[in-house]
Amino acid sequence: MASATIINSARARLVELHERFQCFRLRRDRRYGLGHSNSLHRPDGRTSRHLTLRKGRLTASEQIDKKIAALTDWRGAEMSRLREIINRADPRLEEDWKWGTPVWTSKGLVCSIGAFKDHLKIHFFKGSILDDPKRLFNAGFDAKEMRAIDIHEGDKVNETALKALVRQAVKLNK
Repeated sequence: MASATIINSARARLVELHERFQCFRLRRDRRYGLGHSNSLHRPDGRTSRHLTLRKGRLTASEQIDKKIAALTDWRGAEMSRLREIINRADPRLEEDWKWGTPVWTSKGLVCSIGAFKDHLKIHFFKGSILDDPKRLFNAGFDAKEMRAIDIHEGDKVNETALKALVRQAVKLNK
């Protein structure tokens, strides 16, 4: 009889702690503007990567638009043109915003475009594996996997070769 009472009180305490944790989690999510879609909540209070944005937050495409608009010189126009080329290369590509820069994914990271003071840089995350017959890669040779294309003012980028690189990178992520 005494053991049943102890078990019942332990169950009641567990239910109470679970409800308290749920309440804490909901307050934290509201505070940081996070919603969740079947996300797992870890004991350390952080949520899994399946977070959705709430009102007032920009989508990845909107953030990329904002970045392009902020680049008022040749870099903005060139980044816009490169964005179109990359998006037309493969319909499976998705625009994303990571590390304060535009990133394209398709079942994994494909490429990103970074804007620097005097140039743009297209990073291919698995560039060392890609076949580059037109020799577009001109930077990042010291990295293990990444390769990059530095674009300075007045440089012309071979569109068909760039599309071919993007398509290869997408195929690697299958």
